[in-house]
Amino acid sequence: MSPIHQPARITPGGLSVFTIQHIESMTTKQTEGYELAKGAMQYIAECLIICLILMIGFNVMRLSCGWGMESSDKSRWNRSGLTIRTDQKTGIEYLSDGHGGLVRRDTR
Repeated sequence: MSPIHQPARITPGGLSVFTIQHIESMTTKQTEGYELAKGAMQYIAECLIICLILMIGFNVMRLSCGWGMESSDKSRWNRSGLTIRTDQKTGIEYLSDGHGGLVRRDTR
């Protein structure tokens, strides 16, 4: 039976026997390219995981410390998402939802 038609047997490293036979039959240049691509993908995955952990940590700290809170927010965890913008020329205040819409804020 040829290696292509054999059922896949998984080794302790997670590679099938066919994959190992395929890697062993490669030339040195092909093996170096395979290892380089494998290392690059592992490096990119590690960087993405680190960035994800940092972003989650920053957001938890931001919410727990109250950074960016406005007077219209009910609590640190239940925010309205509105920001107050002030026109520098006229001094008129506007409410913005962050999606391009502005509403004039009348403070009486």
